[in-house]
Parts: sequence; C-alpha cells; structure tokens
Amino acid sequence: VTPGGVVQPLKRILPPPATAAAQAYTGDYYSAELDTVYRVRLSPAGLVVQHQRLPDQVLHLTGPDEFAGIGQGAAEFRFQRDATGAVSGFTLNAIRCRDLAFDRTNGD
Repeated sequence: VTPGGVVQPLKRILPPPATAAAQAYTGDYYSAELDTVYRVRLSPAGLVVQHQRLPDQVLHLTGPDEFAGIGQGAAEFRFQRDATGAVSGFTLNAIRCRDLAFDRTNGD
C-alpha cells in the first residue's frame, strides 16, 4: 500500500539481462501526450531510465520486456517490439498514469 492508500501488487525481481540483451533497450523514447523524452542507458548498475525532471531510476527486470523502478518515482515499463523483434517503444505505468505510450526515436 502506498502512502496515498493505493494498493500495488508486488513484482518479482528477476536476474538482470545480459549486457547484450540490455543494450537492445537503450535509446531515447518520446511521448507525444507529454511532449517529453525518457532516455534509457546502460550503466554499471544496469539499465537506467533518465528524465530531466526526475531522479535516475535503475530498472529491474520483472518479466519478458517488463521492468520496474524501485523507490521515489517508481514506475513500470513494458517495452514493445516491432515485426523484426527490435524494441520500438514502451508503455509507462505509475501512480498517476496508466499505459502512457512512448515511441523509440533512436538507439544508442
């Protein structure tokens, strides 16, 4: 239960993806609805999502193409793939939003 009284189910944290697999997620992702960019980078801590107004968030694997942040500003990221299997975007779920779409604009 969050401080605001919202019940959120716990997610099992899985072992992190191998570096080569993690690299497939890196890049910039744009949300037309918010007119903002999230950046996914590979760091020594693993995959990290960055936004200009939020603290960096380490992403923890919770399922196939699914990651979760932990702590302040925690969110769930569900990555989508195109017909070739390349990562093409993600949806973001957080306390105040559901299924917010981000499209990949480039890869690292």
